[in-house]
Amino acid sequence: MLKVPGESLQVNADVKGELRVEVLDERGLKMDRVRLGLIGAGWVARNRHLPALAGIPAAEVRKISSRRAENARQVAAEFEIPEVVPEWEELVQSPDLDGVVIATPPVLHLPATLAALAAGLATTYRPG
Repeated sequence: MLKVPGESLQVNADVKGELRVEVLDERGLKMDRVRLGLIGAGWVARNRHLPALAGIPAAEVRKISSRRAENARQVAAEFEIPEVVPEWEELVQSPDLDGVVIATPPVLHLPATLAALAAGLATTYRPG
């Protein structure tokens, strides 16, 4: 279980290998959705993270940011992400997110992860 201030995210895999995500509030009560931001709009985001998130009913990707604004707009349109944020630093300060998925080159993993954690967000990324 991953704990962030005020919330906890519990990820369970059953015997068949199916992934179940439960989002619990500070009282341990189940939340219906986890609101996510995505940093990065390249191949890993398009072909790994977003297809996997689409299979998790509780996951709602609300915002995306990329150093290439056109890539962010294309991915947002393709995956029905409602908001494109110009800078990742702004995305991690969004009060309406519970966590971020970092889909950037490895050089940005550390600063983006530290900023997101400092903002009270859960984080995940693909090690590279």
